[in-house]
Amino acid sequence: MKYRTISFIMAAATLIMIPFIVHASPYQIAPNHNTGTITVDTPDVYNSLSPFDNDYGRGIINITSTGTLTNNSGAILNNNYGGIPFTGSGALLQNTGTLINNSGATINNYGVPYNGAYLINNATMINYGTLNNYFYMGNAGSSATLTNYGELNTNFLSNVSSAVLNNYGTLTNLGDDMENSSGGTLNNYGLLANSGGTLFNRSNSAVNNYGTFNNSGTLHNEGTLTNSGTINNSGIVTNSGTITGTGNYIQTAGQTILQKGSSLSQPSLGIQGGTLTTSGNDAYAGNSTITGNVTIGSDATLHVQWPSTMTINGDLYCSGNLMFDMYAPWSSFQTQLDINGNAYLTGGTFTFNFGSWSTGWWTDYSLDADDFLLADSITGWDTISYNIAGLNTDSSKGYGYYTFAVDRDTHILTLTYVPEPTTMLLLGLGLMGLAGVRRKFQK
Repeated sequence: MKYRTISFIMAAATLIMIPFIVHASPYQIAPNHNTGTITVDTPDVYNSLSPFDNDYGRGIINITSTGTLTNNSGAILNNNYGGIPFTGSGALLQNTGTLINNSGATINNYGVPYNGAYLINNATMINYGTLNNYFYMGNAGSSATLTNYGELNTNFLSNVSSAVLNNYGTLTNLGDDMENSSGGTLNNYGLLANSGGTLFNRSNSAVNNYGTFNNSGTLHNEGTLTNSGTINNSGIVTNSGTITGTGNYIQTAGQTILQKGSSLSQPSLGIQGGTLTTSGNDAYAGNSTITGNVTIGSDATLHVQWPSTMTINGDLYCSGNLMFDMYAPWSSFQTQLDINGNAYLTGGTFTFNFGSWSTGWWTDYSLDADDFLLADSITGWDTISYNIAGLNTDSSKGYGYYTFAVDRDTHILTLTYVPEPTTMLLLGLGLMGLAGVRRKFQK
């Protein structure tokens, strides 16, 4: 009898304790296919479902400052979107606590253009697995830190307002915008791949590359990009800010555009393909500076656009093409490549681009290559060839054309205008008419 009483009391005690045990232990986030609001305010919430759907219409998962949500290995957490553009009907995953995506787990933030789900981090977010963002992902605020050890694929990622994004794994911008602005810091220790999208590093913001940064899209640098690793460019890099560091900058295709007042400092700048150029004939035209040795490969071009000067504080090794714009050859200001070092020329071409300076000027002109290329010493003049662009040099077209010749000793290129035959005929008839008038007055 006593045994039964004790058993009943123990059973009752167990029943009373059950609710507290549930809340004190890690528990699965619920309900699945959420269309309401789930608040995570304890450090022991997880997802092991594959998938767990935070549905549009609009499901909200709110991780508070005291909460931690862990997406376990093998689990999939889908933040879904609605099917109607511009409706803002996507789900919301808002983190002001801690969000952890474990190795082998996946978070999908779904969306299509103009409609999708929102994943916003204002505190601590760590990804060890795969995080796919197809619409909007924001890392915002001075307390926000997003750290990626796994694979983070994004279409639109905003790192703003003094937030920090650390990448130790693979961070890929798939095809839209990645914006680092308003004091944001992006630290790359792994692989940062801008694949077809646009990465903006705004003024007062910083990108620090300690790993590998592959750009096959478009990079706009208005702030500071410090490269202590390797930058591989085959897309477009537009620099109006500062690129500095002790790393390597390699370009195999595409363009590196230096806008007015910008600087690029690397121990070595290897332009194997594509173009290294100043910005010309627009609001961004002006002088820019490169510090370090520059190599222009046989498939590459260094283009100084009008009106600007490119200064290189280092040596130039060129087996490719040097192009100088001559859009206003009568102007006192011309394009110039000023090298505070030595120039080693091993083949390639000097091209003087006259652009819109048409044959209508009907004039001869002389160019001294020494006026466009300045250096402490220049070797290899005899290995280069000369070319002009933007002027007609084809005598078979039936109108005026230019011939040009180069004095190899003085490096002076002389342009001679040859008028069209009808112009010569009219000139001849005019001279004959003047002679007739003179004879008439003499009589």
